[in-house]
Amino acid sequence: ITLAFLAAAIVIQTRADRGGVDGDRLVALYLVAFLVGLAGARLLHFTIAEPGRFFRDPLVFFRFWEGGFAFWGGVILGGAAALAWARWRGLPVWAVADLLAPAVMLGLSIGRIGCFFAGCCHGRGCPVPEGAVNLLPAGFPGGALWVSSRPPFVVELFHHGVGLRDTPMLPTHLWECVAAFVLFLVLSWAWRRRRHDGRVFGWMLVLYAVV
Repeated sequence: ITLAFLAAAIVIQTRADRGGVDGDRLVALYLVAFLVGLAGARLLHFTIAEPGRFFRDPLVFFRFWEGGFAFWGGVILGGAAALAWARWRGLPVWAVADLLAPAVMLGLSIGRIGCFFAGCCHGRGCPVPEGAVNLLPAGFPGGALWVSSRPPFVVELFHHGVGLRDTPMLPTHLWECVAAFVLFLVLSWAWRRRRHDGRVFGWMLVLYAVV
């Protein structure tokens, strides 16, 4: 999460002046987005995945070291807070939104690598294709990662993690990592050629929905 946020902030900061936004005025925006985004990611996780646990022990919300973050909760609340702050500070809101759009996809790409290491956000169980090759050493304590020339091409298995264990399954987090990085490149290209503020942000919503 930290690496994803830092990468997104670097992208925004290096492009701010070219996007018609004073980069020096965005430092507080990063802090607002990070703190509110963490709360939003935590809130969405417990709302969807562990509502019972949250109501039994509400203080678990603040024990961040125990994991449990839903990326889009962070984007929705953190992004809304960032845009509200930009409006309050008199910054061009849609220009800021266009700056955020590619950075969000880069953050998602990096964040899904974290999902892979945690063993969460994976796909359904599936058989290992015949003739698949395990990329990890035999006896690797974490699990296995098979590749094959036949669908579904990549299959993973975790011995430990917060999702299914000891079950071959689809690595949807790795696929989304690649897809989000491609969207980052596409939106960066669109940002450099934008004619009106807000269009890049709109393209992010459309293209990610397709993904």
